[in-house]
Amino acid sequence: MHHYAEHFTHFLEGKGLHTTRQRLAIAELLHETPGHHSIEELYDILRETEPGIGQATVYRTVKLLMEAGLLAEMHFADGVSRFEVIHPQSAHDHLICRACGAVVEINSKKLSAAQIEVALEHGFILSDLTRCLYGLCAECRAAGAAGTQPAFRQPELSHAARHG
Repeated sequence: MHHYAEHFTHFLEGKGLHTTRQRLAIAELLHETPGHHSIEELYDILRETEPGIGQATVYRTVKLLMEAGLLAEMHFADGVSRFEVIHPQSAHDHLICRACGAVVEINSKKLSAAQIEVALEHGFILSDLTRCLYGLCAECRAAGAAGTQPAFRQPELSHAARHG
């Protein structure tokens, strides 16, 4: 059993819940399948190896994995809840195209450091460093996709904010 499944099993035991074959199959599938997946996608994949599994079981297990701190829910341009495994020390952000829905994961130490700095300035200690940055990818801009103008303008800082 890999560390991910061990952590989940320990979490379930701590809640007085059973570690079932189906729960472990869902956890293992998520751990071994990179990317961002909807409940429906996970269910379709799982039915191939677990024909008796129900969609409600997948949904409840995903909620338990999130509660255990092993899974994060993401919301991209398509409006569908998607889930990705949380890996320790793997803070990353997502660039999301509003036209085609493409998702690009980026790992920027500079961006993560800025997020931590801003949080500390406001008295926060962060537990997660995941952000979604929306715009248009190069292909959609080249194809003339609607919304090629920035969705917002950088706000003007007040004199006090600029000179601290």
